Amino acid sequence: MLKARQDGGKLVIAPEGSITSANAPEVETRVLELLENHPCQSLEIDCDRLAYSSSAGLRIILRLKKKVDDTVLTNVHPELYDILDMTGFTEMMSVQKACRVISVKDCEVIGQGSNGRIYRIDPDTIVKVYLDPDALPEIRRERELARMAFVAGVPTAIPYDVVRIEGGGYGSVFEMLNADSFDSLIRSGQKKRG
Repeated sequence: MLKARQDGGKLVIAPEGSITSANAPEVETRVLELLENHPCQSLEIDCDRLAYSSSAGLRIILRLKKKVDDTVLTNVHPELYDILDMTGFTEMMSVQKACRVISVKDCEVIGQGSNGRIYRIDPDTIVKVYLDPDALPEIRRERELARMAFVAGVPTAIPYDVVRIEGGGYGSVFEMLNADSFDSLIRSGQKKRG
């Protein structure tokens, strides 16, 4: 089964269940009908409800990529992502892994800023939960800035996972650093002068 919706110049197709050699011709016919009835500049294949895809399903994706160059796969579960990575799909197109879901229900709040709240998940792990429920572009921007700072030699924490928060929203997961905060460094500097 396929669900589809138009989002401006983008067509979002969400396959459900499995794509096997038995149903691949039917799936491809339906997808091509959707493309014909909904011309688009970009195509998103939302794999959140796609449990399995055989090589026949992968061939459909290749043919779609040839028809719509700006094709992206989103919410790809780890098992399917591994297959896509092994077969080179992750080099041909944007393939975004599905985010694991975590709860911060009983976690300690250890900080808050203008765009998020920081929770301690366990002694070694923290998560920054973004106040904006659609924060994925902001998360990507912050990860890239942190990566660039790290490469430039600036000590910084780099998030190692993006997660969905139970109840809504997104977060970035970090290893807890055993370091002083900027606030504590400023305060200790003021004490030394005074």
